Amino acid sequence: MIKPVTQPKQTRKKFDKVFKQHAVELWLSSGKAATEVAAELGIHPQRLSAWRNRFAPPPPGGKGAAARSAAPNNWKPKTPPSGERMTICVNNAIF
Repeated sequence: MIKPVTQPKQTRKKFDKVFKQHAVELWLSSGKAATEVAAELGIHPQRLSAWRNRFAPPPPGGKGAAARSAAPNNWKPKTPPSGERMTICVNNAIF
């Protein structure tokens, strides 16, 4: 009888806050693309971008993280132009 081949379970890599901060600093100070720095560190480029959003210092004169966290408070729902009706679909029924 042939036994099925099973793949060993991969464990998630966990990085501490200091590593993340240093990775972002290295990326931003090097002038290299995220893909290059990520390859050097053995991580996915999207990780660098996510860490930059959390750990990068705000740009000089910029609004930084405070503006990003305030953005949902400025959200307004889109309304149709005057004279048009809004269509609402609930459980496949159109109102």
